[in-house]
Amino acid sequence: AEYIQTSNSTDYSILSSDCDLGSNDVIISNSTGLRYCASQNIIKPLKGYMSEAVYTALEPYMVSFDDPNGTERTYAIDISDTQFAKDLTLGYSDVYVAFPGATDRNYTNSLRLLEYALGIDLPE
Repeated sequence: AEYIQTSNSTDYSILSSDCDLGSNDVIISNSTGLRYCASQNIIKPLKGYMSEAVYTALEPYMVSFDDPNGTERTYAIDISDTQFAKDLTLGYSDVYVAFPGATDRNYTNSLRLLEYALGIDLPE
């Protein structure tokens, strides 16, 4: 996988630790980055992380990746076609938002970002 060839294991350990501590509300990445994060349990599956109302509202934007056991789970929101993603000029065209957050504040802030990026209002 691409992330193994270009990775620095210390960087990934720090990312995982930071996420466990609630230091990151979201991770914005391409599919390669998110597949790695899913395989390492850095990002959370959306089912159970989001309220049912929010999950239902975001279903049209959801994308799935395999978890560490090889089970397909919904892990991210596709924002590739939004002006927000295009303005980031990330250098890749597939742009996803995933959720490593461990705190209520992470959850609240991630919903604020999605509302802004997608131009929608989400239920409480």
